[in-house]
Amino acid sequence: PGGAANCLVDIFADPQAFRPLGRLVDAGMRGVRAACPACLLAIHTDLGNRLGELGWLHVSNWHRRLQRHLSLEFTLVGLSFYPHFLTARDGDSPSVFASLAMLAPLARSLPGKRIYIAETAYPASGPMQPVRRFPATPRGQLGYLRAVLDAVTAALPREQRGGLLWWERNETGRLSLFDEGYVARPALLNGFRGSAQRKAEGKGDASLNPGHHRRPEQAARDRERP
Repeated sequence: PGGAANCLVDIFADPQAFRPLGRLVDAGMRGVRAACPACLLAIHTDLGNRLGELGWLHVSNWHRRLQRHLSLEFTLVGLSFYPHFLTARDGDSPSVFASLAMLAPLARSLPGKRIYIAETAYPASGPMQPVRRFPATPRGQLGYLRAVLDAVTAALPREQRGGLLWWERNETGRLSLFDEGYVARPALLNGFRGSAQRKAEGKGDASLNPGHHRRPEQAARDRERP
């Protein structure tokens, strides 16, 4: 009844509360290792959404206390990161990118662990605009993805960078990397390259070309026109 926040406080107030969680997670990890000995083991939580609220030390302690109850060691820390949960609402709320900056001390506190954004998304249409400088348009979605990827790269040392995954429950839709016609949006085609790679390539942003994302059959018809 107290909600997710109180559940998190209670599990720290009673260290034994990690025991049943640890048994459950440990069973899953041992099952993965039995089926795939070479697979990496990850712990994925929604604590990325709460970095600003809880602080990086709280999130670090959560993972380290869980590890004490596991027979195997996980090597990946996955964090869900949705801007509509992180956007500043008042003077005490952290911004999206202030929260991402907390990945730096989090990584230092978890040596040997690779940290990755396990879930994130941003609207390419609709009324919701979680971050003021990124409109809910295909270009805004691309800008958000690039900014997050650059912030993660800046916060984490190379050996602890685990990457970034996009999440949308539908194949198409306002948060998807495909539009309603199943055409790839600019974020999919051009968003997963870091700033260093973009500079090294020295190419213009093809995603800003309105004809770049036409379907092949449409492009062929256009070429046939006199």
